[in-house]
Amino acid sequence: MSRIALQPGFILHSRPYRDTSALLEVFTRENGRLGLVARGARGAKSKLRGVLQPFRPLLLSWLGRGDLGTLTDAEAQYVALTLGGRALLSGYYLNELV
Repeated sequence: MSRIALQPGFILHSRPYRDTSALLEVFTRENGRLGLVARGARGAKSKLRGVLQPFRPLLLSWLGRGDLGTLTDAEAQYVALTLGGRALLSGYYLNELV
């Protein structure tokens, strides 16, 4: 089991998993594209709930075991980019290409 700490990255895609968790596809410079499980991230009292947004530069920490790791922490590096209209569509298209 490997532990990765504070890697800069972005969320490409997020989808609900079970009651309060989320499955994330993230992209980091060092590790490329990978899947992570964010346990409890959709819960009412989760500290990750407002942080895990697309187009927000993050510092991600996770435990790797096999193909799917477990997110342990996420911190916002900067303020999220506010995209609208064509810029938003272009951002989602770029996420799909990556």
